[in-house]
Amino acid sequence: MIRDLRAGLTCAFLLAVLSVTGCTVSPGGAEPTERPHTPDLLPPPALPSVTWALTVNGHTAHTNGNWESRFAVRPGQNLLIKAVLIVPDNIKVTALWLGISPESHRGKLPHRSPGPVGYGPNWRPTVTLNPLLAHTFQVLAAGPHTFRLHWRVPNLHRGASLLLMSAWSSPRPNQDDEGPIARFTLN
Repeated sequence: MIRDLRAGLTCAFLLAVLSVTGCTVSPGGAEPTERPHTPDLLPPPALPSVTWALTVNGHTAHTNGNWESRFAVRPGQNLLIKAVLIVPDNIKVTALWLGISPESHRGKLPHRSPGPVGYGPNWRPTVTLNPLLAHTFQVLAAGPHTFRLHWRVPNLHRGASLLLMSAWSSPRPNQDDEGPIARFTLN
């Protein structure tokens, strides 16, 4: 019994020494391995992003980039969309596009043209926007910026989804982003 206690204490002491010196031991008793350096494994800090506040025919929704704003619409319905872009202090937006894009099969994002995000032929966004409801190359500094959009829902089958997409570019920080900010589902 004393021998088992001594062996257990020796094992605990060796594990403590190995962990302090930067080695780890797998539970299966394999050889010690060198502990990875954590600074190399840390993901880069998240880039700042814009947020949106949407009002569609009087119904308000807020998004924070996760595009959970959903609206039920009817074929042929006229929509008045008030989209408020909220630019944080550490971003300066120099190009912005807003438009409608069909949702591709199985809920995936729409088709993108080749090339970097936000820069396609004739300074068009690389995501398919049809119709293009608004675009600007005016510098949008920190604060809210309001866009009033008018759009008539096309005659599509019940259950079809269309996305209100944004694509924007910023030199400070050097960043381009695109993505859905609302989903319109036909019922």
